[in-house]
Amino acid sequence: KKTDVFKESFIEAFDKNGDGLIDKDETPNRDQLKNFLINSKHKSVVPENIRWASLGVSELKDFAEEGSRDAQFYLGRKFHWGRGVSENKKEAYKWFLKAANQGHPEAQYQVGVFNKVGWGVLEDDLEAQKWYRKAAEQGHPGGQYEVGKNAKGIEESLKWWHKAAEQGHGDSQATIGFYHYTTFSKNRNWVLSYAWYSIAAQNGNKDWKKYKEFLRNRKLDDAD
Repeated sequence: KKTDVFKESFIEAFDKNGDGLIDKDETPNRDQLKNFLINSKHKSVVPENIRWASLGVSELKDFAEEGSRDAQFYLGRKFHWGRGVSENKKEAYKWFLKAANQGHPEAQYQVGVFNKVGWGVLEDDLEAQKWYRKAAEQGHPGGQYEVGKNAKGIEESLKWWHKAAEQGHGDSQATIGFYHYTTFSKNRNWVLSYAWYSIAAQNGNKDWKKYKEFLRNRKLDDAD
């Protein structure tokens, strides 16, 4: 059903923007539609993630083998989640790594995750940290969060968490909230802790529930 929705939206975009590719009354075939989705001329018409996610495994593999880092990443996702193909972490890792080596930030983050937990590859924390940092340096919030967790010194950690938090990363926002909550923080601040946890909750973090009532009362006390 999801594929059908994708295809319908693409055909609509194709009708409006596929000038000269086919006759107006002709329904685009699979190859024409695929060419439209990938053609750089039309990249602004359909969001990149939808364009690639809509392609099947065999189509993605064609582009991936030609060296497209985006196709390699989305092919890795297909194997990772078992979408349109049997779940295969080893195969997923292979394609994520190819994309990561070409500088794809989300693929770099996924290579870090796979090394961290041992999916499709032996667990290797040092290798995981290497790839997290590569992703972080390209602005990936998950990578920034992980680099912050393993940084030497709280100031360095806070630097990376703030970078991720500014992009709406809930776990980083909650971690900053916890920093202002804890007794070991020289900058303990109930109001800031409450604020950061509130923002984190809006971005899906569940830790807020643990501290909500306590911080609400402390916040009100400080406000008085």
